Amino acid sequence: MLLKTDKETKKVIFFCPGPEYLFYNTGIYCLWELSRSYSVVLLLDFPYHDLNKLEKLKEKGIVQDYIYIFFNPTTHLKLFKMFKRHWHYYRVCRFIFAKYQPTAIIQHNDYDPLNIYWFKEASFRKCKRIRFNASHSPDDPNRDIQRMQLMHINSLQNKFKIPYWLAFLFHYFNHITSYYFGYYIVPFVITGRVFKPSIRSFPIKKKWYNKKINYYEHSIAYSEKEKKGLVVYCGEPATAIRNPLYDIQEDVFFCLYGPIEEMNTILILLTASEMQYIAKAKDMPQEDVIQFFFDRWSEAIDILKNKFINYKIFLKLKPGQSRDIQFQYNELAKRLLEHNGHISIIPSEENTQKLILEAKIIVTSYSSVLWWANHLKTKKILISLDIFDIPEGDLFSNTEGICYFDSLEALAKYDFSKVSQKRKSILPELTLTAFMKKHVGV
Repeated sequence: MLLKTDKETKKVIFFCPGPEYLFYNTGIYCLWELSRSYSVVLLLDFPYHDLNKLEKLKEKGIVQDYIYIFFNPTTHLKLFKMFKRHWHYYRVCRFIFAKYQPTAIIQHNDYDPLNIYWFKEASFRKCKRIRFNASHSPDDPNRDIQRMQLMHINSLQNKFKIPYWLAFLFHYFNHITSYYFGYYIVPFVITGRVFKPSIRSFPIKKKWYNKKINYYEHSIAYSEKEKKGLVVYCGEPATAIRNPLYDIQEDVFFCLYGPIEEMNTILILLTASEMQYIAKAKDMPQEDVIQFFFDRWSEAIDILKNKFINYKIFLKLKPGQSRDIQFQYNELAKRLLEHNGHISIIPSEENTQKLILEAKIIVTSYSSVLWWANHLKTKKILISLDIFDIPEGDLFSNTEGICYFDSLEALAKYDFSKVSQKRKSILPELTLTAFMKKHVGV
């Protein structure tokens, strides 16, 4: 009699972690923990450039297989491109489900029509559907969407040199057209059914989410605070679990980066959308916006340099930004380098997580990297600077383990010798493993 192998006895889980940079932010830690109890098949719906790391995970048995479902037709006709992408996802989705017969599917996204195909197929096959956060969940998701819309409008302004009202009309015409074709017309042509999106085409009383619509049974947050935001603003069936990053980080870090040596460095990370917001809110030309941020960052860097003598200062830009945004931040970085020649500029393509592990001090405004670093077991000083007149700037004002400052004077007066190892009380007790055993079984 032949005995079944461990891989054959484990239930199959589909796991769609989102973009590559978010996979290494949260997804890989979820994957690592899931692999202890399940055979995990990765669904890659974004371009992944380093497939060697995925092959390494496959060799180690962390992932059973990975399937590159991302598809970007070469045609320039937008509607034809949309139709081809939808057809590809619908066809591949049915084939992959039939091949692997998964018990559950976990996705980073529930409002993109392409991800809805997978959740819909799962509902026909009695496959448990779970949405997880690939990063920090904002306190008010409605405000976060509004900020993203504003960023797109400002990008159009900069690109075409047009007034705000014209960029607004152009953006929303394109957005609403894509919305109705993507959720209603194209799915109906392909499947005979329409999708009911959880996000509206336009906010009603500043509310983007339709709280009555969900394509999944469960969603995962990483704190009670994040859970509250998802329940109150989005109507999600959310559960707070302990971020797998906290429990298995040593294994993952060694696998990805090898031995890590922490150094006396200050890592400064710039947030992408701040300049666009200030340009609109204060009605500033580009030159004044760059100077606005230079004045604040240069003084903050001078303060940090005096407080942490003999520390090297590294400045890193966020990857994947538009040409206009990248130009503004490059110009800001250039002026900061001229102001203080001891600053080193890190290319945007460098791995942010590895840089965080190597640094002792992390400084940014309200970037989610602070949320990520706050789950590390190593003692680091995490600094959130709310000095740029950004509405979301106070995101970490009440977060244990993060030093929040709403003025440069407060930063200058603070005694960083008081910073102690953050307490584990910020973490929920429920693990991902326990959550899965309860709702999916083993």
